[in-house]
Amino acid sequence: RGVFPAFETNGVGELGAILGAVAFTRLLWVTEGKIFYFLILLIALVTLVCAQSRSPLTGFLLALPVILFSSRRIGLLFLLPLLALALIAFLSAPDHLEGFFLRGQREEDFQSLSGRTNLWALGWEMFKERPLFGYGAYAGARFSGLADTMGTENSSILNTWFEIVLGVGLAGGVLVLGAFLGLWTMLTGFAWSARRGTLVHWLSVEALGILTIVSVRSIFTVQIIWHPPVMFLLMLGFAEFIRRTYLRWPHENTFGA
Repeated sequence: RGVFPAFETNGVGELGAILGAVAFTRLLWVTEGKIFYFLILLIALVTLVCAQSRSPLTGFLLALPVILFSSRRIGLLFLLPLLALALIAFLSAPDHLEGFFLRGQREEDFQSLSGRTNLWALGWEMFKERPLFGYGAYAGARFSGLADTMGTENSSILNTWFEIVLGVGLAGGVLVLGAFLGLWTMLTGFAWSARRGTLVHWLSVEALGILTIVSVRSIFTVQIIWHPPVMFLLMLGFAEFIRRTYLRWPHENTFGA
């Protein structure tokens, strides 16, 4: 856990995953300072492993092929399965890997995603009562019948999409989902439209890697909508900036600049 400032375990793991994805992306492009980014990647991986935070680790592992694919390093993409097999063999898995992911929990707790599935089942029943407009933004889970089940340790239903539809219903959920899918579409388009090696291409690939981690985390947290959703809004702002720039000067070869 973080000591100063006080950071929860998942927050530490997420920080390691994001810094690891950024460092990994920049190692593909930079010609100077590779040692610096290699050290950042190493520290990030150690932080990620020591935190034993499962969703950031899953997001990071999924971000690697996304980064390689969108950066058009297809050849390196085929090395990932080989590296995974080597790691499993080195750790004498599956026992070590199972122990790592269980983190001392009972199997039933692990299978319920640390009690999340129970919350989601109750949330689904609540959603069916008010599917269109919900119970009020940021109040759907906290000030409803779920409050007693969540206990004092949780202030949300621990899922971005359930939190949205419980708060503002399908009417608001469609808007957020549109922004989320639009962001994926724009960043993917930028990564494939920009000339390889340009700043736009580089930053688009980096943003896609971070977005992959944020997307995985959105299943287990509410970080996309709760204060401060810095990473999501930063990527959204970047994508909209590039889109508006390209529309304003379509003949200036913006993507190749």
